[in-house]
Amino acid sequence: MQVYFSHSYRDVAVNGYFIDKFANEDLPLRADQKTDIWCVAKLERYLSEMGGFISVIPCRPTDADLGGYSPYIGRELDLARRARVPRLLFVDERVLRHHQLEFPEDAVSFKADEPAEAAGQHDEAIRAFRLALETTVRPERQLSKEAIVVAAGTGTLRDAARDVVEILRRHNFRVTPLIGKFNDRGLDDIRLLEAIWRSELCIFLLGERLSDTHLALALAHAHCIPSIRLQHSPTADQCAPTISGTIHWRDRGEMLVELERQVSSYREGLVRPVEIAQGLGATDAARAIGTMRWRHRPENLWDVDDGGAILSHVRPDLAFIQDEVNRARRAYGASFANARGREAMMQICRHIYDGIRRHRFGFELEPKGPEPSVQIVRSPLQIETHRTANCLDLACLFASLIEAAGQAPIIVIVDGDGFAHALVGARGFSEPAWRNSQLGDLRRALSLGDALFFEPTGAVEADAPVADELEQDRCDKLLDFATARLAAERTIKRDDIRVRHVVDILYLRQRQS
Repeated sequence: MQVYFSHSYRDVAVNGYFIDKFANEDLPLRADQKTDIWCVAKLERYLSEMGGFISVIPCRPTDADLGGYSPYIGRELDLARRARVPRLLFVDERVLRHHQLEFPEDAVSFKADEPAEAAGQHDEAIRAFRLALETTVRPERQLSKEAIVVAAGTGTLRDAARDVVEILRRHNFRVTPLIGKFNDRGLDDIRLLEAIWRSELCIFLLGERLSDTHLALALAHAHCIPSIRLQHSPTADQCAPTISGTIHWRDRGEMLVELERQVSSYREGLVRPVEIAQGLGATDAARAIGTMRWRHRPENLWDVDDGGAILSHVRPDLAFIQDEVNRARRAYGASFANARGREAMMQICRHIYDGIRRHRFGFELEPKGPEPSVQIVRSPLQIETHRTANCLDLACLFASLIEAAGQAPIIVIVDGDGFAHALVGARGFSEPAWRNSQLGDLRRALSLGDALFFEPTGAVEADAPVADELEQDRCDKLLDFATARLAAERTIKRDDIRVRHVVDILYLRQRQS
């Protein structure tokens, strides 16, 4: 008997609280390690294999929905309900207040800031769930290594299906290609239906028009058979899975790359939160599961001894950056072209900061680089996709935004005994370039108002102070802009730090040109 554990990765304190309680009841939890791949087929596979399902659903408030929650957790819950697996749901009381009808009546509420207030109720629910698992028998599903590929027999889908078959074979699946097979008798052919039923994994290549392939997909969906849905669309702007799992594609090469990622993810195992908690403690177990595992690319690497090389990670030209700057420009209420004064600089930085803050990304420690002198830096698109970032990721993101807004961004890397940290800000546009600035120069510029700096991690959610903000400073896990500035000033005024790099982006850009 195993139990799938659905949760939000960034809520370390809440997850740690519940993992500790699950460990006390010896519940054999299995969880999906955080990665940059959303694979619905993998979830379908494990939910069909598991003896139970537990979900901890925290609140993700937005301006439009004060009781909002992660649509990904919502999707996992939908899959569990469709699979009719025994379940136990712990839901933030704010979510239940606003979305009561979206959850079963047996959902148990908790307070995010003080979950232990209802510890007795939680203990009772967990104990009852464990007893129910012991008396519930679910048919065991065997992994057959059988796969089918279902597609129309003509045109683009037929040609793509042949490549799909080859990818599955290279992953050691025994593949039955059903290309054009449904065009004749359709679902009246019982042998085709049996091929679906006995398959471990189904791949459906769908066209824009409703066809028998769509009906076959509906059949697999109803029987909870893990499926990857490849929807050909000439207008698709990116090849990535939606929350429902459908992958819209236009270019066959891009589709095959994404399919390879999906199949690789499908075959990966789950981690064991309770066993990890027994070795590390519940909170550290929650943090370990929620740390993103992803494959960096060469362009993500930065030599920490080369301050100027950080310039390659500042990308004001990217679409995400331009969209955010346009939003900040509307909030500012005027063109950035002539915004050159100190007050304009501060207001622009504040609007940019608030724009990133509204995304409610999560803080995460930096991944281990391939060498001690190399750090991995996420691109803005990866931050948006992963929805997590560390201080250097965010410093480069904000520098990109500040440069795109026509200001002069500065990235500061400081370190001390056993730590390093990145700050970001801007200097006055008319101020001389910062070439070999030291700690005293930063402090003097702050006191004169020639520059401003802010704590970049204040714009993302964190359960505890990340840098030099105070314990009580984070409101709903975030810092406002004024508090982020104060936190950066505290860092710069510390006696136990030294400046490793001060990177004047505008100066380096001008030298480069």
